[in-house]
Amino acid sequence: MAILVEPVFNDMPFSLPAHIETSRLIIRLVEENDIPNLFDVNGDDEVTLYLPYETWQTIEDGNNWYERMCSLHATNTVLQFVIVEKESDRVIGSCLLFRLEEASARAEIGYVMGRAYWKKGFTFEALSGLVKYAFEDCSLRRLEAEI
Repeated sequence: MAILVEPVFNDMPFSLPAHIETSRLIIRLVEENDIPNLFDVNGDDEVTLYLPYETWQTIEDGNNWYERMCSLHATNTVLQFVIVEKESDRVIGSCLLFRLEEASARAEIGYVMGRAYWKKGFTFEALSGLVKYAFEDCSLRRLEAEI
C-alpha cells in the first residue's frame, strides 16, 4: 500500500538576495511602485502573446497582478523579480522562479522583457543571473520552462 505525502513548503530554500547584479542589470524582488513601468511591458500585446495572462489594459490590471504575486509569495513557492536596467534605473521586464518542488529541488523559470529591449542581450543576461542564483544560492538541481 502506497502512502501519498503532499509536500509542505514551510521554509522556501530560496535565500533571498538583496538583489542579483549583472553587468547592465539589477534583478530584485518586485515592489508595488514598479507597476507603472511593468504596465509599459505587460500592456503590449506582442510582449504578452505567449504569457499565461491577458495583456494589461489598465493600471488596475497591474495592481491585481501585484496582489496575486504577493499572495503567491506568501505560499513560499514563488519569487517574482523585476529586471532593472542600471543605466536608466528603469524596470524593463520581470522574471520569476515558481512551482517550487522542495523535495526534488526543482522550480520553473519564467520571464517577460519589454519590446524596446529585445535583441540586445538583456533577456539572456537577466536569465543567466537568475539561473546562477537558483543553482548556486538556492541549491536547486533542476529548472524547467515551457517554451
